[in-house]
Amino acid sequence: MRWLRDAIHSGNLCPGEMTPTARELSERFHLSLRVVVLEMQVLVQEGLLFNLPRRGTFVGRAPHQSHDVYLLAVGCAPEAHAHLLRIGFEERIAQLGGATLVLPLAEAVECRRQGTLPAIAGILDHSEGPPNGVTWGIDRTLPRVCFHTWNESASPAPASPCRCICISAPRARTR
Repeated sequence: MRWLRDAIHSGNLCPGEMTPTARELSERFHLSLRVVVLEMQVLVQEGLLFNLPRRGTFVGRAPHQSHDVYLLAVGCAPEAHAHLLRIGFEERIAQLGGATLVLPLAEAVECRRQGTLPAIAGILDHSEGPPNGVTWGIDRTLPRVCFHTWNESASPAPASPCRCICISAPRARTR
């Protein structure tokens, strides 16, 4: 793995540039994948590389990370939809330098009531199906995107789904 360190120091790999994957390096230098991963972790600890989840390993120090936490509150949604939503949400917030917290809507509301949630910078509230009475409530201090989909028809005949999208942001204070 001396090659990677030398490529960084010589400028062949520039700050912010994506490194080859561990698998590519493993195949290129005929090393076990585990050895390559461990060596790359050493370079991360030394500050020569940084990782971005689901994006890759990059040269240099990680960009300044915000301590903002964004909440994804998932109501009743099929597991597959919730999983895809979570991946997209986590990737986008990571790109913005924030952290994510993903909770079922009812649990998020209960944690809020108990005061056990960290400071939240914004909320994505997503549910599928008719509203079940559990809501985040009105909170004019946080940016919030609310996306609910459901089919209002109780008949077996296919009906077009209803979609309700609500975006709110804190109101600017005027002097």
